[in-house]
Amino acid sequence: MLVKGYLTLLSCLVLSTLGQAQVTSFSTSQSQKYIMVVDPATDLVNFLPNLLEGVFGLLGDLFEEIGDALHDLNGSHHKRTQAFEILDTFDLDNSFKAVSAKLEKGDFLHKIFEHFSEITDIVPDDKIQFNLPKPHHRLQTRAIEQKNHFSNSNHTSPRYANVTVPSILTQKNASWHLARVSQRSIHLNSPYYYPASSGTGVRVYVIDDGINKNHKDFNGRVIWGHSLIKDGDDNGGGHGTHVAGIIGGKTYGVAKNASLVSVRVLDKNGEGSVSDVLSGLQWAVKDAKKYKGKALINLSLGIDAIAPQANVLDKAATAAVKAGIPIFAAAGNSASDACRVVPAGNPNVYTVGSIDNTDTIDSLSCYGKCVSILAPGVNVLSDFIGSTSATALLSGTSMASPHVAGVGALLLPTLKTATPQALYDAITSLATRNKAHKLRSKTPNLILFNNATLTTQSSNSTNKRALTPKKKHPKTKPIAKYHGRFAQDPHHNDGQEFHGRVEQDPHHNDGQEFHGRVEQDPHHNDGQEFHGRVEQDPHHHNDGQEFHGRVEQDPHHHNDGQEFHGRVEQDPHHNDGQEYHGRSKKDPHHNDDEDYHGRSKHDPHPKIDKNFHGRVKHDPKHKKGKGGCKTDQKYHGRCAGDQDQEKFHGRCAGDQDQEKFHGRCAGDQDQEKFHGRCADDQDQEKFHGRSCGVGKGGQHHD
Repeated sequence: MLVKGYLTLLSCLVLSTLGQAQVTSFSTSQSQKYIMVVDPATDLVNFLPNLLEGVFGLLGDLFEEIGDALHDLNGSHHKRTQAFEILDTFDLDNSFKAVSAKLEKGDFLHKIFEHFSEITDIVPDDKIQFNLPKPHHRLQTRAIEQKNHFSNSNHTSPRYANVTVPSILTQKNASWHLARVSQRSIHLNSPYYYPASSGTGVRVYVIDDGINKNHKDFNGRVIWGHSLIKDGDDNGGGHGTHVAGIIGGKTYGVAKNASLVSVRVLDKNGEGSVSDVLSGLQWAVKDAKKYKGKALINLSLGIDAIAPQANVLDKAATAAVKAGIPIFAAAGNSASDACRVVPAGNPNVYTVGSIDNTDTIDSLSCYGKCVSILAPGVNVLSDFIGSTSATALLSGTSMASPHVAGVGALLLPTLKTATPQALYDAITSLATRNKAHKLRSKTPNLILFNNATLTTQSSNSTNKRALTPKKKHPKTKPIAKYHGRFAQDPHHNDGQEFHGRVEQDPHHNDGQEFHGRVEQDPHHNDGQEFHGRVEQDPHHHNDGQEFHGRVEQDPHHHNDGQEFHGRVEQDPHHNDGQEYHGRSKKDPHHNDDEDYHGRSKHDPHPKIDKNFHGRVKHDPKHKKGKGGCKTDQKYHGRCAGDQDQEKFHGRCAGDQDQEKFHGRCAGDQDQEKFHGRCADDQDQEKFHGRSCGVGKGGQHHD
C-alpha cells in the first residue's frame, strides 16, 4: 500500500508538469488492463525488459524493491509490481505483435506511448459481452434426447451410397441446411451429397466458447486446443458446439471427417476479452504451421468497428491470414453494414451472411460489399451441450459461417496451391448465383455450394458426382437424342439427353434432360425436353415438348404445338395447325388444304394435286419424273432429283429418305425428326442442332 501511495502522489506530480501541453488521448480500462500494440519489426525478447525499466523510470526510482526486481528481468516476461504488470505477449508470425499489461494508473498511458517509439497503439482490454445466438429449442430431458437420437438413426443420420471415383456419399433425409448447400435450387427434401474424403486431414480451429468434446456426433474428432477461460466447464455455453456440429458433425456437418480443434476464448456466457481472442489466434496460427495447407479458422464472433479494441483485432486477423490460415467470419447480426463489424469488415477474411430456407436473407444479418457469400443460418439444427446427444435450433450468421468453413475443409485438399485467397476464390467460383431474395445494398447474390454436382447415372442407378469439371473430349460418337452441336464445336456435350453446352463452357448444365443454359445464366430453362433459352428473352423459345423454336412473344417465332416448327400465330407467315410447316392462310402464297405445306393456288407455279406440297410442273426448277421431283404423297418442299420423301419439310438436293425432316441439307443421311440444317450429318435420332464434317453424304440404305 505504501508503494501505491507514493505512485499516486508521483502521478499527480507528473501530470502537474504537463501544463497546457497537447497529449495523446487513450481510453481507460475499468479492469486496468491494456493491450499495447508493438511495431512488428520489434524484437519482443529485448523490448520487454526495456518496457519494464522504462515504465519504472517514468515512475521514478523510489523503491528499492523495484531496483531489485530489475536484476531479474531477463528471467521472466511477467515481472510484477503493484503499479505495472505484463500479462501476456502476442506474436502472430512476425506480422502482429502486442503486449497485454495491467497498469493501475491510466493517467500514465500517454507517457508510456510517448516514451516508447515501438508502441503504435494502446487500447483497453476489458471483458466484452459477445452477442451469441440463443437456442430456439433445446433438448434437455433424457427421454427426448433418446427419442431424437433414435429418430436421427432412422431418418436423419447419414445413409451412404458409394460411387465411382471421385467417390460421393449420400446422406438421406438430411436437415435443410445441408440439402441446400449441395443443390443449385431449393430442394429441401433432397439428400446431402458430399465427397467421401469429407475433410479428412483438415483441421478446423473453432475459436469460440468451447466444444462438447464427448458428443456422439463428433466420433472422437474434437481436439482440446487452447483455453484461457477458467470457469471449470470446457464445454462452454453451447455456441461453439453448435458451430462445430455444422462444420463437422456426422449428422449435421458439412465436412464429416474434419478434425475440430477447440480454441476457447469466451466463457459459457459469451464473455471474453480481445486479448483472449488474440491468444487464441496466436495459438491456432502456431499450431497450424504443422498442417500447412490443411488448416482453417472459423470465427463466429465479432465486435463493432468503432470499439477501441476493434483495430487491434482487425490487425491480428490480417496477420493470421498472412500466415497462410484462411479465416471464415460471421457477418454479424445487427442488420447493418458488415463493413462496420470486425473481423467481418476485414478484406482478408471471408465473410458470411445468413439466409433462411426460402433463400431470403435473414432480417438480422449484416449485409453489404464486405459480405463474401451467403449460407443457411436461420433455424439450423446442430449439436449442443447438456448430454452426448443433445441438439438445438439456432439462428444467426454464427451458424452461416461454419457452413462455409465446412466447404472450405472439403475443398482445401483439392487445391494445387492451398492459399487463403485460392480457397476463397474456389468457394466464390462455385457459388450459386442470383437465387437469394431481398438483398440489401451491394450484398453479393451468391449462395454457398459444395460442388457435389450430379453428372450421370451408373448402370446400377447409383449417382455419380464430380468435384471437378470433366475433361473436354475432342471427339464423340453419335448419341441418340442429342440436341446440341457436333463434336468439333466447343459448345457441345455427348451426354445422353443433354441439349445444351458442355461442362467446360460457363453457360451449361450437366443435368440429365436439361436443354438450355445453366441456372446462373438468365437465359435458360431446366425443363424437360427444353431446347433453347427462356421465355423472358425476346429471342427465345418455349418449353413445350418437342418444341425447337422461339417464343410466342417474338414476332418471328413459332408455336408450341406438338411437332410444329414454324412461326407463331402473331406472325403473318405462320399456321398453328398440326403438321403444318409453311406459311399461313393470310399469306398470298398458301393453301388451306390439309397436308399442304408449300405454296398456294395463287402461286404462279401451282399444281392442283391434293397430296403434292411443293412447286409444280411450271416451276423451272421442278420436273416430274427422272431428274426432278416425284409426285410423292406428302412431299413438302422443293427439290431437284429428290427421292421419295414422306413428310419432308425442307429443301434439298440429292436427299435421301427422311421421315419428318424439317430442315435443309445436302447429302444428309436418314434422320428421324431432324430439325436443323447440316451437311454430311450422321444418323441422329431427334438431332436438333448443326453437325458438319462428321460423315459424307450419300445414298441411304435401310
